[in-house]
Order: sequence, then structure tokens, then C-alpha cells
Amino acid sequence: MKYQLTLIPLLICLFHTEPVFNQDTTITWIDHSGKHVNKAAATMYRQSWEENELWMVRDFYLDGQLQMTGAYRRPQFKINHGTFIYYSKYNVKTLEVNYDNDYLTGQATAYFDNGTLSETGMYMEGLSFEERNDLIAALPKELPYTRDSTNLKTGTWEYYHINGKLSGREVYKDGFIIYSEYWNDDGSEFDQRHRVHRPAEFPGGKAALAEYLHKRVRLPDTDQFHKVSGTVKIRITIDEKGQVKDPTIIKSVSPTADAHCLEIVKNMPLWIPARMHNRHVKMNYVLPFHFVQPGSRN
Repeated sequence: MKYQLTLIPLLICLFHTEPVFNQDTTITWIDHSGKHVNKAAATMYRQSWEENELWMVRDFYLDGQLQMTGAYRRPQFKINHGTFIYYSKYNVKTLEVNYDNDYLTGQATAYFDNGTLSETGMYMEGLSFEERNDLIAALPKELPYTRDSTNLKTGTWEYYHINGKLSGREVYKDGFIIYSEYWNDDGSEFDQRHRVHRPAEFPGGKAALAEYLHKRVRLPDTDQFHKVSGTVKIRITIDEKGQVKDPTIIKSVSPTADAHCLEIVKNMPLWIPARMHNRHVKMNYVLPFHFVQPGSRN
């Protein structure tokens, strides 16, 4: 099992999934990670065109709602450059950041799905590749939440609870945190002897999750008969309340096995939500469901 934090990421609203654009625009089908896939496997579609030596992109959910706008230096949609804006399925802006040749730079602002401010701060600007690498190499490797593999925070960053109250204030210099203070969602001061960062967790931890799945995962009769085996992978989002949201098949075994795994996920209990900068945030998580039989085929 693996998890990935996501930021914790209203311009156009279309009402059909296969719009007609001008002849210089390309429409492609993509999955949640931006990988190009066939239409049947797609969770979004992409509108792209070349403009001023950049490849401009608009990504849409399948219902036509805008999900992202941005631009790339390369036609393969690599090397982020300029402003990227992300939207939730509820037509709310969730993230606005700026890139300079794939490095986050300048102002960054994130929002909760209800539209309230989640975090805001600045990334360092105007650094050469060598200067950036020198600063990153100097950061303490034993402090994973004060460093980043490519980007460097600077100045004061502020983080908020979903109710709008301040959850944390951190001050950075050359990517290194030099001061921090945190508050609970009622405004009281947070005891920093406790963890301000933690990933989402199934109640009871990984062992409890493994036992929960072991008791429920059974290969459907049809798949047993055909000796089907393999691993179903489902991407889920654990929201700020610990609810399991948006289960999506990212690796399929069979329609019946996929449906069985989705049903298990939809009936999961509340998780312990992720905490970053002392406030609960959404987090993506990938659950694998393994089906193995003697003499089976993948």
C-alpha cells in the first residue's frame, strides 16, 4: 500500500463530454495522473494547443467541468511553466501555483473544497539550477517536512483549518523552516510535542487494514472458474473528516473482481484523516487487492 499527499490540488463549464474546438486544438483522453489512455479507461479529457512556443492545456472531468489549466514547455506535456490552476468536481478553485521551468516559484495558494483558504505562501524565485541544487543539498535530510526535492519555500507560510481559523504559521529561509507555531481549530495554542504532520490511517493501522481486507476479499465465482488472478488497484481520497471518497479503479482484473473491490471500499469505516501543518487535509491513497490462484492467468 502506498499513499501520496496531495494539496492536500471556474473559468469554463461545458455540458457535454466531446466538445468541438477549432482545428488547432487536440482532444485526448487521460486518467487522474494525466497519462494518456483510451476513452474507456479515462477519468478526464484534455484540450491542448500550441501558443507562443508553449503547449497550453485545459483538463476536464468527464461531465465537462474544468479540472485544470496550465502550460508546458514540451509537446509531451512536460516541464510545467507559468500559472497552473486546479478545480474540484464541485466547481471550486482548490490550488493556484506558478512554475518556472518545472520549479514552483512565487505565490502559491490552496483552498478547501468549500472555498475557504487552506494555505498560502511563497516559493523562492530567480535561482539558477546550480544555486537551487546547492541550497537543497544543504537542507537537513533528517527533517522530511522542512525540505523538498525540487522546490524551496521562503518567508512566512500560513495554514488554516477548514473552519477558517489559523492552524499554523511557519517561517522559511532558503527552504529551511526557522520558526513555527500552531493552533487548534478552537483558537487555542497547539502543543508541539504532538505531531503536526501525519498521513491518513485506517483505524488500527496497517495491520488492521490488512485484516479488514483479508476477511472481505473473495474472488467472484466466475473469475474462479476462469482461473483469473491479478491485483486490482483502487485510488481513494480520504477527506478532512476521514470519509472515503471518489474510489477509482486504476488497475483492473475483471469487471466482477473490480466491482467486488469497489463495494468493499464503499463500505469502509471512517479513517483517521491526514494532518499537515496541524490541520486535517485530504489525502490520496492506493489500495491493492490481490487475487492469486494455482495455475491462474493474469
